[in-house]
Amino acid sequence: MGGLTRGSGTNTFEVSTEFARVLGAECYYVAAPIYFPSSERRTTLLTHYGLAEAMRRAKVAHIAFVSCGDLSSRSLLATTQIVSESLPELRRVGAVGDLLGVFLDAAGMRSTIR
Repeated sequence: MGGLTRGSGTNTFEVSTEFARVLGAECYYVAAPIYFPSSERRTTLLTHYGLAEAMRRAKVAHIAFVSCGDLSSRSLLATTQIVSESLPELRRVGAVGDLLGVFLDAAGMRSTIR
């Protein structure tokens, strides 16, 4: 999903590590911002050897476990500056939550700010 710059009551790194341990799997982190200010910065950061390896492994994975979030005040993503500033517009276009940082409406369709 990408790294957020502050924590919550649940440490996502610990959850991922423990889940991998239970499954007998390796755990790779995407310790990078979920949103980038430009495509050039995204490309530059994703060429870092650690992130590039995690992304390479993700592309060849056969199974992925993902979770979705809501847009309430309990959502860590919704409290980040970039998202909180956009909440009125996101709600206007029907967004009720996100999946991997992509905002969705109640039917699960992508909600995009224009």
